[in-house]
Amino acid sequence: MLDTILTLSPTVNPRFSRNRLDSSLPPILLIAAGVIVLAVVLFAAVKIFAGGSGYMKPIKYLEKGFNKRDIKTIQKAFADSGEISPDIFEGFEELGDIIDYKIKLEVVDKEKIAKREIEDVLIEDFYVNEIYAKNASAMYILEVEMTLEMGEYSEDDTEEIPVAKINGKWVIPESFGYVF
Repeated sequence: MLDTILTLSPTVNPRFSRNRLDSSLPPILLIAAGVIVLAVVLFAAVKIFAGGSGYMKPIKYLEKGFNKRDIKTIQKAFADSGEISPDIFEGFEELGDIIDYKIKLEVVDKEKIAKREIEDVLIEDFYVNEIYAKNASAMYILEVEMTLEMGEYSEDDTEEIPVAKINGKWVIPESFGYVF
């Protein structure tokens, strides 16, 4: 009777067994799939938790550029990345010696400008060229606290700095560059 039961029971193909890993997939594919899933999850987390703070990039470029005395980094903050004179650092030179200084830029407040108002605000309030204003898809007016530290000396100032997303890149509109 036991022989009959064993004969009648269905055979299980070990290849489709639930207890066995499918060895037909090379381990490299499993690792690659894991890396891709991890990358997608990390990208989504950064987008969600960073709050889309790309508007901070121009401020960070300014701070880094001034502190490293790097004109190319400062140029990244502006829409046109035009020529910035090396004379911009002249105020920090004394009889040929460079004064040690540090500039801190901290955004203390921000105002998001409605999409329908961006062009008018850029042109009328900040005297930005119409070409840049028409290409702006998003805009904030940042209240930035600027601190200059030179040894024991420290000076603070607060400025409103417009940042706009022009042609997909967050920048300070070119016409605003006169502040610096």
